[in-house]
Amino acid sequence: MDMPTRRRLLEGIRRAHQADAAYTAAGRARTRAAKATAAHARITRDPQLQGASDELEAAQAVHAGLVRREQEARAKVHRTFTAARAANRVLAALYTPHAPGRGTGGGSRSDVAAALLGELAAMPRELVLAADKILVSTSGGKDSLVCGHRVVTLAAEAGCLDKVVMVHADLGEESEWPGVRELAQRQAERWGVEFIVVQADRGLLGLVEKRGMWPDAARRLCTVICTNSSR
Repeated sequence: MDMPTRRRLLEGIRRAHQADAAYTAAGRARTRAAKATAAHARITRDPQLQGASDELEAAQAVHAGLVRREQEARAKVHRTFTAARAANRVLAALYTPHAPGRGTGGGSRSDVAAALLGELAAMPRELVLAADKILVSTSGGKDSLVCGHRVVTLAAEAGCLDKVVMVHADLGEESEWPGVRELAQRQAERWGVEFIVVQADRGLLGLVEKRGMWPDAARRLCTVICTNSSR
């Protein structure tokens, strides 16, 4: 299997995983909306509200909003289900010629991804040469330093140092340690590679507040942020 084929398969796997995750999230949102609608429906039937027209009208307005929210959630479930099926069909078309008879379900898909990544890890020079750009996420810490050094060394040996871009995600003044951005930039300058800073318009805590949940393993934040970049 050549390098372009491996890359296309990995991209297909990524899109299929992403589509499945969106469908799962939409299903959970629909369930929450349905529960909220049902709970508030009981409130609107409260006998104490029947004699208070203003309170009843306000409760009915809230309930109507919840009904619309549930309808939108159901529509999103349908859209994401269709998108997930389409992404999995594309992946199957890419994968079948290389492994006839094997499926592209969640388990086998992860196995394929692991195998492909293992093959690519064994040929770093070829991977560097095939890349258009090599983005390295850096916090300025020890793990980022080792990763950056390894990538820069490989790229320099392949004559592709100009492909490397160090990317630092600024978490905002209320969350970022002082001097972190400057440290990451100095590291990139020492290696002689491009340095880019990406920053959300409201900072880490603002994004947490917007989503209404604190990030954890099941509700990741860093992979869903839409960022603006500045050099």
